[in-house]
Amino acid sequence: MASTVTQLASRGDRDPIDVFIVCPNSKLRQNLNDKLNLPRWNVVQAGTGEGALQMLQQHGADDGILLLDPNLPDLGLNDFLDIVEVQYPNLRLMTLDSDTGQLKCS
Repeated sequence: MASTVTQLASRGDRDPIDVFIVCPNSKLRQNLNDKLNLPRWNVVQAGTGEGALQMLQQHGADDGILLLDPNLPDLGLNDFLDIVEVQYPNLRLMTLDSDTGQLKCS
């Protein structure tokens, strides 16, 4: 995770980097939002797979980071990932363990 975040943070004075947080745990989403809500990050959140797909479509997710809890309440992980990989191939994916708050690069 550190290398991906470091690479993105080193983009200098470019536009803010989109960070899409997808997790049914609203407390964890808000905690991550609070920690990342700096000028260099544009943080957007969703609590469901369907909400995440709408969020990605609205924001034109051409680039950025997707922090994903694999336990989505409404979509299977593989179904969600298949859609994201086809429609948003430039997103960097990190899975989020909603129990521990740990991130893993995928």
